[in-house]
Amino acid sequence: MRDYPGNLPFLKRYSDIPISREIPRKTLVIVSVISKDPSVFLVHGHTLFPTTIFGIPDMAEWFTVPVILIMVLSILTAGCFTTSTDTPPVPTMSTLPIPGVTSNPAQILQSIGEVIGQGTPGGIIDTITVTVSLSDLSKPIDMEKMRVIYSDVVRTESIQPVEGYWGEPPQGYWSIIRVENEIGGPNNLLESGEQFVIRVNPKAPVVPTQLITIQLIPAGGSPLSIRRVAPKTIRAENILDPV
Repeated sequence: MRDYPGNLPFLKRYSDIPISREIPRKTLVIVSVISKDPSVFLVHGHTLFPTTIFGIPDMAEWFTVPVILIMVLSILTAGCFTTSTDTPPVPTMSTLPIPGVTSNPAQILQSIGEVIGQGTPGGIIDTITVTVSLSDLSKPIDMEKMRVIYSDVVRTESIQPVEGYWGEPPQGYWSIIRVENEIGGPNNLLESGEQFVIRVNPKAPVVPTQLITIQLIPAGGSPLSIRRVAPKTIRAENILDPV
């Protein structure tokens, strides 16, 4: 037996405690030496067993029981709240994927070649010409059901098709100029291998170095967004650079 260092004469350490029966494993042994007869408190699981080493404790020792209980409860509580298991969320009908359904429509249009702006030399661009075709394995689409939206840093406008869908478009309209690699007779159905040349004439003029976006939205497909910037010097025919 030896004293702990410091001014705590009432704390003792016992290297050999004579207890009449074997102490089960995972049992916490707390020794109280505040009174003249040291007491031992055995904690096994969530049960507290008071006992003694040298006989039955007197009244002064029982006065220390609340202190020991507080210590034991603190240890047990810490053990209960420091261990946690994270349970993964259970899938519900609202979170499970639906077979055969995708969140976004497929991309069925693609831009081919350069985007050309026709304008007045030294002035502004009036019309924008783009060439589109079907993406791989896409079914034919009806160009008459396609929507066109023009936007720049200031405005957004919906561009309407010209009557009959062919011809030179006035301001606020779009049209089909020609069809490359046409399959069959003339029609407005874009088929695999064909290329439709589309011209857009927004109401707002395109000034030098202006950033523009043209969206071609086919029925049942994702929009094809074409973003370009006008050159610093406008000519009669201008290649609009991609952003």
